[in-house]
Amino acid sequence: MESKTGILCHGRHVLANNWELHQWGDKEKGLLGQVLKTLSLAAKQYPEVVVFGTGASEKDGLKESEYTIRYMFEHFDEINEFPQFNGADMQGLKNFMSAHSVPEKKSQNTLEELKCAMDIFSSYSVSRIFIVSNPDHISRCMQLAHQVYHDLKPRGLDEIFAAQSDVGYNGTLSVTSKIIEMPHRGDDPSPDLSKYIGSYFRLPLEKKIEFVEQVRKFLGQ
Repeated sequence: MESKTGILCHGRHVLANNWELHQWGDKEKGLLGQVLKTLSLAAKQYPEVVVFGTGASEKDGLKESEYTIRYMFEHFDEINEFPQFNGADMQGLKNFMSAHSVPEKKSQNTLEELKCAMDIFSSYSVSRIFIVSNPDHISRCMQLAHQVYHDLKPRGLDEIFAAQSDVGYNGTLSVTSKIIEMPHRGDDPSPDLSKYIGSYFRLPLEKKIEFVEQVRKFLGQ
């Protein structure tokens, strides 16, 4: 039996700085944002369904996923400004995306988005998925995707792949992203910072500011 493919384009807060750059891309530098990376994948993989994720934000009365899809079609004629799409059948791709794009409209965060997306993929009998996210977030998406996979055990799903876009949260390549791993080398006796860092994100804003200032002073920066 031929395997069926699904693509998830991770949601992005519509009021965030650099939204267009992050989601669409930088034509001067030839950098693909999440939407264009999704389109590039779709043109090669012919997925059964393309899910656009959402979150807590809205614009023009539309959820993140709905707003992203609308933006994509409003700017579709600009895709050929990116060299990655040279020679592509743009009208064919537009028709394909029109027929296969599905907005996910329930989730409020990444974990919920992945659960909702898994449900949609299951309804399409998808056996492999590609998750499209930015350089600063793709590792967390994959970590949560495998957590959801093992928790839900979606029937028929065999493979999960990461597809990284070119533009990070700050509008550039992944120069600000930091991944905190537990110590894993035999010659590294460092304490495990990774198990504490999650608590930082649950602090109220004033405590976050106070904590970061203390760290900055401690490091002499």
